[in-house]
Amino acid sequence: MSTPSPQAAPESLLSAHQIAFASSLGLQCEANDSVGDTVLRIEQSLGQQSMREIARWFLLSVLQHLQNTEWTEVEESGLSIDDQYALAESFIERDEYKQSLLTVLKDPRFRFTLLGFAKGRNPERRILSMSTKAYRQARDILLEKGLVDAQQATRRGRRPARKKAAVSTAVNRRATRRGMMPDGNTLQIDVVEPVAVQPAEEDMSEEEFAELEKVLDDGKLEEGQPWTYQTNEERYSLMLGILAGACVCVLAIWLLL
Repeated sequence: MSTPSPQAAPESLLSAHQIAFASSLGLQCEANDSVGDTVLRIEQSLGQQSMREIARWFLLSVLQHLQNTEWTEVEESGLSIDDQYALAESFIERDEYKQSLLTVLKDPRFRFTLLGFAKGRNPERRILSMSTKAYRQARDILLEKGLVDAQQATRRGRRPARKKAAVSTAVNRRATRRGMMPDGNTLQIDVVEPVAVQPAEEDMSEEEFAELEKVLDDGKLEEGQPWTYQTNEERYSLMLGILAGACVCVLAIWLLL
């Protein structure tokens, strides 16, 4: 006689597998009994073997999911009871795996029953997430033992790829102004090396400049040394000075007439 699928069990009820397993241990229970109380009684009855039994049900659930099958009884797994317990022991002998299992099966509704797996967790339907560490560890054990092949594990057990969040145009603009690309990489900006400015040629040599300073200090030129204008700018300045003086003289005469 087949039992109903465990996924259909409401939150407040025991699953058919939990009821059947409790009965196999000589425990009397009914579907409307408290899940927490019944699971506690099962664990007390199992004693030190409780962890092994929890691991067995979890590993068989992962195996069922990876094989993409639906069992109503654990006997449909194709594994003998001895093989099932040997598989569970190889899982719980690793402390890290045991801790992961206790964390993901903290809710008593997930213990001693076949479970489903999906992207999201749904305790009411006894469905766990495929992204948990315990699921990935169980998948590795099943691969290691040759109970599933790599193609099955990849197709059914892989985690969904994360989509990159869209970056708004405004964020792009702000990032560009700060000299950063939207993905966090530094924006490369071509920098033009500054060109050294060559100093302008001096109008007078050092000797001429020293001579001029001496003349300014003495108030006269040395005898026999004529004053010369070395550049066009000096000559142009002299012409402007003469013209300006002539204009002033003409203006003064015109005002006096």
